[in-house]
Amino acid sequence: MGLSMELEFSDDELRPFESLEGKLLVASKSLDGSCFERSLIYICAHDDKGALGIIINNKIGNFYIKDYVGNAYVKPALKNKKVSIMFGGPIDQDRLIILSITKEQEKNFEYFPAVTIYTECKQFLQDYASGNNKDKFLLAKGFAAWEPNQLEQEIEENSWLIAPANLDILFSQKVKNKWSKMVESLGVKSFLQLVNYTGNA
Repeated sequence: MGLSMELEFSDDELRPFESLEGKLLVASKSLDGSCFERSLIYICAHDDKGALGIIINNKIGNFYIKDYVGNAYVKPALKNKKVSIMFGGPIDQDRLIILSITKEQEKNFEYFPAVTIYTECKQFLQDYASGNNKDKFLLAKGFAAWEPNQLEQEIEENSWLIAPANLDILFSQKVKNKWSKMVESLGVKSFLQLVNYTGNA
């Protein structure tokens, strides 16, 4: 006697997982009033266990390189250099995180959009201050994180648009127009159009 079984799968179980690591999330109008309003988030990690990202366009202050490296040598040209600090996200806001990219990573970024992430920042900043490290970098406090399927659900609800990472936007210290420039690059000409765009996604 044969045994037959009917298996039912949810849409999430049938849909193949697609990692957004290396992509940018662009906040839609539905996130107005939250800490993610008009934010751009670089996705550092994304798998079936969840996602982690850094907001790259919410500046919360500046610092002088010399104030972060203790008694280490500072190249004269960098002694009065200010660097922006971003609000990286609502989790662990006292933690400094650096996103950095080497020259080799820059060459391959179009095909492999990877950056290096530092959670221990002092040595990196000392190397930068001495002139031994000339890599582009962005400094943030805190990060954003999502539980399994949480980010996917928010995308389905049109909270986020997905965009390819852009080096000029990712590492620019001029944060004021990052969000609007990314919106324009997606073909969305105004804030109202962005709402309509996400509503029809």
